[in-house]
Amino acid sequence: MLTVLSAPGSPGASATALYLAAAWAESGREVLFVEADPAGGTLSHRLGMQFTPGSASFLAADAAFGAADLVEHSQDVLYDTLHVMPSTANPTGAEHTVARFAAHAEALRDVSESGMATVIDGGRATAESLGSPLVLYAAAAVVVTRAGDPQGLDFLQSLGSAAASGDAPKLRVVTIGESPWTASQWQQNCGLSFSGSIVESPDVQSDLSALAKRNKRRVRRWRQSLDALGATLLAHAAPERGSPRPAQPAVEPPSAAQPAPAAAPAPPTPAPTPPPPPPTLTVASGPAPSGSFRDWAERLHRPQATYHPAAENRGTAHNSGTG
Repeated sequence: MLTVLSAPGSPGASATALYLAAAWAESGREVLFVEADPAGGTLSHRLGMQFTPGSASFLAADAAFGAADLVEHSQDVLYDTLHVMPSTANPTGAEHTVARFAAHAEALRDVSESGMATVIDGGRATAESLGSPLVLYAAAAVVVTRAGDPQGLDFLQSLGSAAASGDAPKLRVVTIGESPWTASQWQQNCGLSFSGSIVESPDVQSDLSALAKRNKRRVRRWRQSLDALGATLLAHAAPERGSPRPAQPAVEPPSAAQPAPAAAPAPPTPAPTPPPPPPTLTVASGPAPSGSFRDWAERLHRPQATYHPAAENRGTAHNSGTG
């Protein structure tokens, strides 16, 4: 499995990856090309095709990450052996696609070892993309940079320092245009392996039309450089079965001699708070009112008037005196 990335400020990685895949397919080899750029896919627009069937339809079908299902959800472009899986142009959908394919990177590596050359277009090289399983499980990860671009060279030198310290995977470099350094100088200056250069040509577009001009003088040198690079990288796109992969961390079963740690004691349950006492109704003291209990209760709950037992007694005595 070959994963192709672009250095900052160096467009052309996607076209390089696509032309490599097409050159291998032209020779009769089965090739799977997966667009996995988290920034969004451009293949469907570039090649004048729909984005489905592709990675979106593959994930929607919940298909297995095997060669047959991957080819079923791809589109044959230019040759019936070049199976292209375009991605959606929407960045949110593209990020979801990349995450799902990254989770099955080991299965994609299995596909590449089954004889089907597998090329992953990973978009721009960033700290996140370089740590993706699509890079870690690849037989080789190639960073494409434009020759003489200082931004790209600075980036590759920082990658070489990180790789030497064990913080990044081993990477290879491809330049568009004549390389400023030899292979030994790349190794000395950046600590990276140099795979080759592709000659720049204004007649080469990103729509694969240049492959139909193989014998034209203006693209002949470009095509020769593409074939030379393809011969170098094919062994990574279709590695031999059982070739080295990233070491997986060993999961040790718990030892019988070591008891499991005791569970922490549960926190004490707080005592329930008693409900507040019900409000009490206080009645002013005084002699019992005359009349029935019903009359007294009605006067007690009547908001407009205030009941005074002594006044009622006085009124009763006055009435009895004048009767």
